[in-house]
Amino acid sequence: MKKIIYSIATLLSLTGLIVCIFFKSSYYNFNPSNVKKNIEYLSSKELKGRLAGSSENERVANEIEGLFKELNLKPLNNEYKQSFNVNAPIFTGGTPTLKLLAGESVVQEFKLGDEFKEDMLNFKITSIQFTKNDKYDIYKSGFAFHKNNETYFFTSNLNKEASFRSSFWNDAPYSFVIEINIDTFNAILDGIRMGYTLDVSLPYKVEEKTIYNVCGMIEGTSKDLPPLVFTAHFDHLGADSLGTVYSGALDNASGTAFLLELAKTFSTLRLPERDIIFVALNAEEFGLLGSKAFADKYKDELNGAEVINFDMIGCEDYPITMMSSASNLDKTTPLIDSLTEICYNFDIENKVTYQDSSDHASFCNDGFDSLTLSHSNTYNIHTPNDTVDKISTKGISQVYKVVECKTINYAYNNIILIFYNSKTLILFALTSIALLLIGLVKLKHIVIKDEDLSA
Repeated sequence: MKKIIYSIATLLSLTGLIVCIFFKSSYYNFNPSNVKKNIEYLSSKELKGRLAGSSENERVANEIEGLFKELNLKPLNNEYKQSFNVNAPIFTGGTPTLKLLAGESVVQEFKLGDEFKEDMLNFKITSIQFTKNDKYDIYKSGFAFHKNNETYFFTSNLNKEASFRSSFWNDAPYSFVIEINIDTFNAILDGIRMGYTLDVSLPYKVEEKTIYNVCGMIEGTSKDLPPLVFTAHFDHLGADSLGTVYSGALDNASGTAFLLELAKTFSTLRLPERDIIFVALNAEEFGLLGSKAFADKYKDELNGAEVINFDMIGCEDYPITMMSSASNLDKTTPLIDSLTEICYNFDIENKVTYQDSSDHASFCNDGFDSLTLSHSNTYNIHTPNDTVDKISTKGISQVYKVVECKTINYAYNNIILIFYNSKTLILFALTSIALLLIGLVKLKHIVIKDEDLSA
């Protein structure tokens, strides 16, 4: 009987050791430095700001799809890429011009980049002239012309060192927006009052484009449990007419790189209890259009899912912001509660805000419990200064600590996770060694006893 117990114990111990070694050796540890490396690539000049509708944006979508396949993530409803259509701004080549005319003669031509620059808010009308006969309103921040039932805004906030670029909004109340400096502001208004014509020409058009969200899934053991969904938008603002690239390192190459590293890590952690879905969203900078397309399509199928969006991850000495929808103002949700508790347990500074300025808003509008995790440092956002050198791996690690704890608590069975624990590996190793030594000692005694009998 003792031999049977010993044999079973040894077999179980060795089996546990082998399982631990296999699980540990196949597990990929989340690497903040790799996240930063991918941020550097996504925000490189090569990808030209990843504007939705551009070839560079489609290239990123294809590369994310390739990674999801490489990680053996499953497609969602047999598709990795969810297509949808958007109206996108297209640069047609040439140079924007802004002139004051007296008849056909140029009285003053303003210098692109120094005295004016196009904003990206809208390009509904791109060539037009204004005179003193057209209605215009003057504000502290600029002036607006009104013509043919359209409004055109000139904002006097041009900053040559850190030129701000708006997200594109196809339904914006302005047909275009042009940034000007104070001297240009005064010169245009003086010229209009003197009877000059303001001539505007912008080399852009708006064109319908088919673009893609990219989805991948780790299948859980139970289809009765609602999934855990992670999202981040990979689009940004492209480049302006001067060729200045808006790299969008923090906004939101950081969230995308974080999402991809998260997928790489959890794809090696076996057998979650519920599905874990990773979605790289597009057209956030066009008014949250990618998240709206995804949430609208899957709101019934993914009913009850918790959705964590990543936007602007990787700032040191900034609290983690948990951004919920404005519709949840002064309310709490299970997702907010669970994440704030984790932050409290790890002594991580955090705050909760309620605004609809990222992709969580689309999910909240469709009834999901959703929020955005962010280091809400907006100082360089939507300027050419949003670059990878400002990204902190310490900030990335901080967010991962929270997300890892949430994911393990919510999506995994603790029994399976025991085999990934280094302490478990050591315990099985020591137990196996001890049992084998006991077996060797017993074997030695048997050999000696046999030799004595032979003598």
